[in-house]
Amino acid sequence: MEKIVFKTIDSRIIASILPIMLLSIVLFVVVCLYVIRGAVSRQADEQMRESLADAKFRIQFELHKRADIAEVLAHYAEVRAISRIEEEDHFRDFLIKSIHSNKEFVASGGLWFEVYNLYPDRRSFGHFVFIKDETANYNSIFVDTVDHFSTEWYRSGALSDGEFVWSRPYFDPVSHTAMITVSALFFDPYGDSAGVATVDMPLSAIERIIRDVKVNGTDRAFILGADGEYISFFDEKRRAGIYIQNGEDNLVAELGEDILERDKGSSSIFVDGKRNWVYFDTLPETGWRLVMLRETNEIAGQTYRFLIAIVCIPILGWILLLISMRRVSRYLSTVTDKVNSCIAQAESDDLSQRIDVTEKDEFGLMERLINRIIVKMDTINTKLTQANETAETASKAKSNFLSRMSHEIRTPMHAIMGMTGIAEKASNMEKVRDCLKKIDDSSRKLMSLLNNVFDMSKTESNKMK
Repeated sequence: MEKIVFKTIDSRIIASILPIMLLSIVLFVVVCLYVIRGAVSRQADEQMRESLADAKFRIQFELHKRADIAEVLAHYAEVRAISRIEEEDHFRDFLIKSIHSNKEFVASGGLWFEVYNLYPDRRSFGHFVFIKDETANYNSIFVDTVDHFSTEWYRSGALSDGEFVWSRPYFDPVSHTAMITVSALFFDPYGDSAGVATVDMPLSAIERIIRDVKVNGTDRAFILGADGEYISFFDEKRRAGIYIQNGEDNLVAELGEDILERDKGSSSIFVDGKRNWVYFDTLPETGWRLVMLRETNEIAGQTYRFLIAIVCIPILGWILLLISMRRVSRYLSTVTDKVNSCIAQAESDDLSQRIDVTEKDEFGLMERLINRIIVKMDTINTKLTQANETAETASKAKSNFLSRMSHEIRTPMHAIMGMTGIAEKASNMEKVRDCLKKIDDSSRKLMSLLNNVFDMSKTESNKMK
């Protein structure tokens, strides 16, 4: 495998940091995605449960308000002695006053008596008041025409153990609206069942609560009856009288069966091609199932929004790091360029250039040391040049000296040699003496010259020492 060669500091730094940066970003994104998805899911779960609990509380509060009114009416009927039941005006006036004072909460109310033994000729006996144009109106025709003994709300109230009970949703012919009725049993002085007090509540009050259920914009809620009947639904196609388990959508039907089998819990379902979380709980007063849905796409959207917001922080940090490394790279390149230029000049025997020291860190110290080395090299080079020049001068002087000395030495030597030859051939003593004298003069002159050379040699030797 061919080794990668980097020609610049920038390329080396980028090649060293970029893989680490990319790997760390990928790992960070994966970890953040896992953590954020869990956190968002838990938060969404808590929000859904809190919203479900809040809606359940509000519905129960609305139900209890009507139930309290029914119990007040039942208590009044018990307080008014059953022997005075013929005093119908008292019951009618109290009922009108009670319903009118609570017209914001109820649609109608009534007191229904067991009176066959008192009035065998009457089919039924009771009082009924309904709200119309924000006024309590007494309806005697309804009392005389409706057999309340056969109604569900009366039978369920009469068969209760004294606790208030709620009827199934039904369509009221008087108010022409869907409603439910809470029934409270009251007793005669002997402890026997004397009748039922009722308060009617329009389903629109429940529907307003359901429509207000919004946690993050896509949450939807609906209510199922104890048998799976739609009490309230966000889709107009599913109204009261339609049962969830009998729907055309098999997934919805299975969900309905699952909800009806449990009192509370959670599940999931695809609605309109989108997956939804489903949370449900039971209203103990009515046996209804309060159901909430939330699209999982919204949770995923929140996850990605959080992820983008969090991931931007390290990415911004890496960008700042790259910018910082780029500045460091440029700084290193500037320093190395100055050093390389100065060293290249020094290599070409130009020791006059110095590094312009502008840094105050370790690189500045290095540049100053290089400058000192170049200064010392320049000094040494100057001294070597001077020594070389001195040596050349001395060499020339020595050559001249030797040239002269050889001439000075050869002259007396020739004289000695010549006189010696003449003396050998001369027969006249006078001639011989003259030759010997000249030989002696030349010898003395040669000796003096040699002594001078030896003296100068000793002087130079002492200087060298």
